[in-house]
Order: sequence, then structure tokens, then C-alpha cells
Amino acid sequence: MDKHIAAFQHAWTHLRAHNVDILDPLYTEQVQFADPFHRCQGRTAFKAYLRSSYANVEHIQFTFKRRVAEPPLVCLEWMLNLVHPRLNRGRPVMVPGISLLQFDEQGRVHAHRDYFDGADLLYAQLPVVGPVVRWIRNRLSEPN
Repeated sequence: MDKHIAAFQHAWTHLRAHNVDILDPLYTEQVQFADPFHRCQGRTAFKAYLRSSYANVEHIQFTFKRRVAEPPLVCLEWMLNLVHPRLNRGRPVMVPGISLLQFDEQGRVHAHRDYFDGADLLYAQLPVVGPVVRWIRNRLSEPN
């Protein structure tokens, strides 16, 4: 299992919009994927989603931290460092997250779910919406 996890981490560390085909040997044809913004079934749909998501990204880097493996389930903790011209005025955005993976008998991922705060990644970084999201968060976290 360690070699499959290492291959997964290596691929995601090097993944860009132009090279999503590097995921082909790592994922089953029928992979199910979900994150806070999207759900899809099938490797073709998954790769199309990634191409679209990465299209205007200027920099992206996943740094993997801890992992918990109880085959066939694996949980990977990561930090995303992202630069996109429309987020945070083009400055880096750091978002922590976790990927929950389920592997098949051949060591390929057939279920992949990413957990992260979508507001941290997207809404809080937008010029008009961001201040409102941060204000609401601060209000909700204040003691009564």
C-alpha cells in the first residue's frame, strides 16, 4: 500500500492542468470523486473537472503531512498553497484539507473525497464577498 500512496502523493505534487493524464494509472475508470464544490463519476469527468479547476492557476502545491492507512481506506492530511489571479488579489492562499481515498485490489483509487473549507479557498478570497464572509465568521465565533 505504501507504494500506491507514494505514487498518489507524487502525482498530486506535480499535477497541473496540462498533465492530468498522469492520474490514469492511479485511478479506476469508474472513480467517484467529491469535494465541497463538485461531484463526478468516472476518470474522464474527474480529469475534465481538474483541467477546468486548474486552468487559470498560476501556482499550486500540495504538501502532504500525516496519513492514516487502514487498507483499503487511506486518509491523507495536506496543505494547499494556491495562487490564482482572481483569489486574494493574486496572493497565495493556504488551505488545509484531508483526502479520504479508497483503493481497489490493484492499488488504484476508486473513491476520492476531499474535505476542506470551501469558504477558506474561494469565498473568503473574493474581493466583494470575502470581507462579508470574514465578518460573519468573526461574529459567529464571538462569545455571547
